[in-house]
Amino acid sequence: MMIIIICLFFLFASCYPYHRFPLYIQQTHQGYDVCIVLGSPSNTDGSLSHIQKQRMDHAITLYQKGSIQKILISGAAVANCFIEAEVMKDYAIAQNVPEKDILLEKYAKNTYENLKYAADLCNKHHFSKIIIVTSGFHIRRAGFFAQKFLTDFTFYPVSEKENQRYFITEYLRMWNTLYYEWKLK
Repeated sequence: MMIIIICLFFLFASCYPYHRFPLYIQQTHQGYDVCIVLGSPSNTDGSLSHIQKQRMDHAITLYQKGSIQKILISGAAVANCFIEAEVMKDYAIAQNVPEKDILLEKYAKNTYENLKYAADLCNKHHFSKIIIVTSGFHIRRAGFFAQKFLTDFTFYPVSEKENQRYFITEYLRMWNTLYYEWKLK
């Protein structure tokens, strides 16, 4: 009987983060003031990582379709000495996105700060309709923070099939987020 209770506990406990971190995805991707692209560490040689490229390709596609006016890239130098936002900006410029349409937030070291600092820039520039690009495994946690700082936003997830290990580490990070949220109350 105790084994059944323990199994049920883990079953419900594993579902809780998905209830606490809802998805914020809409089908329409038209008419946004800005696209916030959440950073990810660059490669150790300073080149664009696979995750950064996926996220930027999605943002650039939105820009080229005329769905967004500006691209706001968020991310500091977290895993190495290369500032994520700058590496991603260089890629966007190489893909013919004009520098005047790119905004950088170079101080965020985690998802909470990405969205907090990006929201500050959105307020400063009077951006009200916002789309956020990040990886599919990252949307629930990013949405948890986005709803704290933004009012009118949606997500455009990187749709490419993603490595299962990202979902496992993200699941643990969601529990960590809940712990700190509870601790701060």
